[in-house]
Amino acid sequence: MSKDTIVNEMRANLAREREGLALVRNTARGAFRVFETVGVVGRQGLGWLLGDREALPGHLRRTFESLGATYIKLGQFIASSPSLFPEEYVSEFQKCLDRTPPLPFHYIRETVEAELGAPLDTLYEWVDPKPLASASIAQVHAARLKNGADVVIKVQRPGVRQVLLTDFNFLYASARLVESLAPGLSRSALSGVIEELQAGMLEECDFLQEARNLDAFNRFLAET
Repeated sequence: MSKDTIVNEMRANLAREREGLALVRNTARGAFRVFETVGVVGRQGLGWLLGDREALPGHLRRTFESLGATYIKLGQFIASSPSLFPEEYVSEFQKCLDRTPPLPFHYIRETVEAELGAPLDTLYEWVDPKPLASASIAQVHAARLKNGADVVIKVQRPGVRQVLLTDFNFLYASARLVESLAPGLSRSALSGVIEELQAGMLEECDFLQEARNLDAFNRFLAET
């Protein structure tokens, strides 16, 4: 067996090991997320049953916020769909549009430095530690490059893609269970909506595709 063949086999084995470890980590994270979701829903539901009888829209909104990115996004969907949901729910979930707790700035710094491979101070003239916006998937900060150009930095929340996948798989399974228990309910009524939301949110996690879309849009503006 040649030296090149041995090296290639070693690389292939290492790649398989990394894939296996990644699968184990993702499975563990997914299981933990499901238990976390059930725990939050259980605590909130138990509190409501034991007498914490605030208005149901407010209680549901706080539960969604406790559950994080996926459910905050669902709350935003409710807030923007007055034709589908009662007015009191739409009004309450409006609070999900601009009240997502911000990430600490040290996470922003560490993420940007790890991605770009250099200290923040050498990359930018300055970065505003106060976010311009903080949403369920990402956070945006104003900054200025060394050449004087004003820019924004968009940083994705840690592990958000894996959380979205786990949450939507859990929601999809729950929706199919509800549909099977309620024969009068269209089989696509709940699960179809969840599939559409999942596809849209996962697309939002692809910042490279977002950048390509912006480049294409800028070219279109320049040409027309």
